[in-house]
Amino acid sequence: MNTIAFFGNFFPVYGGIEEVTINLANEFVKVYEVFLITKCPDKKSHFCKRLDSKVRILSFIFKKNKILNALRLLLLCKRNHIRLLICQCYVSTLFMMLCKLFGIKTIYCRHSTIQNNMPSMRSSNEQRLVKNMIRYSSKAVMLTKNDAEYAINTWHMNKNKIYTIPNFVDANNNSIYNIDSKTIVSVGRLDESKGFDQLIKAFEAVSKFYKDWTLEIYGSGPLMKELNELIIELSLENKVLLLGNYKTKKEAFSNKSMYVCSSIFEGLPLSLIEAQAYNLPIVSYDFASGPSEIVVNNSNGILVEPNNVSRLAEAILRLINNPEERISMSNKTTLSKDKFSKEVVLCKWNDLLKELLK
Repeated sequence: MNTIAFFGNFFPVYGGIEEVTINLANEFVKVYEVFLITKCPDKKSHFCKRLDSKVRILSFIFKKNKILNALRLLLLCKRNHIRLLICQCYVSTLFMMLCKLFGIKTIYCRHSTIQNNMPSMRSSNEQRLVKNMIRYSSKAVMLTKNDAEYAINTWHMNKNKIYTIPNFVDANNNSIYNIDSKTIVSVGRLDESKGFDQLIKAFEAVSKFYKDWTLEIYGSGPLMKELNELIIELSLENKVLLLGNYKTKKEAFSNKSMYVCSSIFEGLPLSLIEAQAYNLPIVSYDFASGPSEIVVNNSNGILVEPNNVSRLAEAILRLINNPEERISMSNKTTLSKDKFSKEVVLCKWNDLLKELLK
């Protein structure tokens, strides 16, 4: 049996990369022997508990010596007969070159946009890291066509090396849209990239007109304290709720009125796909890569100019004021839902794995 492994700095704080890794590992283990190599191997964590019991977890702790790290990681892969390594984070160029030398295929998965105008890519060092990961990997997977074309046309990467494979969610939840719901939801790691401070400020404007509506934010992260302080400052204590990590998707997405994404940048927002799986209308900032490939503007959601809090509030108010439009948008979530189905996405992954492992 072929052996593959995922490698990543999987957070103790659960997020999109962890969700994607779990989804893929639990599917791949039906066909391959699967390892997960991580520096956070807490088997009692929510992350590890959701992994199939047949996925084997290996611990790898980085040391200060980069050359030693590359050799240790290579030895770990060879010792466990790993033929293909799926990198969910950066690894050194030396390690990628050693993998090629010793016959280990590598896939670099990019989970955030690579475009230069995004905050995640403004430093020259960040650009260099990403370019090297693409250049020295066997294949590179981008979440969106937009980013794949950018890598090929702007960075002049080999087009035969770049694949576009989105994330998937299991849409078989039989959810029925609740038009009577007065709860807005958003999900994500509580960090600067998600723009939750802007969402809270937009909701302050909404709550002046609709005092019985609430905003639920699921997720955890470094800005928990700052966001709580902002909620208190705006006197929204009983209207904006920071609820931590959800236990089930149903808890987060079922019986909600709409989903709002206030991210400044991402790759392909998994939460938008999950929201559509629960037939929720979407309001989202239209940042460079992602939302426009999921949301059909003014059909199954509303796309808003990024970093424009007043426009974000206006879009939310528009949907609150027009329940018929919300129903119409809910009914049209299938416009995008099918291309992110598990069957479609896994077919692309299976083709890629077969190509590399043949």
